[in-house]
Amino acid sequence: MDNNLTVPTTSGMDSATPVQTPPVTPPAQPAEPGSKKMVWVLVGGAVVILLVVVGFYFFMSNQQQSVSEEASIAPVVESTPEPSIEEEVAGVNIEELDTYFAEIDKDLSGL
Repeated sequence: MDNNLTVPTTSGMDSATPVQTPPVTPPAQPAEPGSKKMVWVLVGGAVVILLVVVGFYFFMSNQQQSVSEEASIAPVVESTPEPSIEEEVAGVNIEELDTYFAEIDKDLSGL
């Protein structure tokens, strides 16, 4: 790259004056001793977050398995023997029903 640039002048002169520009180089930045520390802090933070997420996932999956196991176990219920329909019908006294309906008819006629 040529560091000598010619700039035309507007003063009416036909000659151009060369202008010397220094080479442009970015200043070298020294490595900061804290930058490596910051990288380790960020990596450690990412690992901690990852462990928390994985732990939460396993905790929730174990909770769902225990709930499904509890649901699959049917509770034992002691049942009392219920009387059959024939026993219930045999226990009904029809003559008592007529007296019961007579009381209802009396109440309805009083309205």
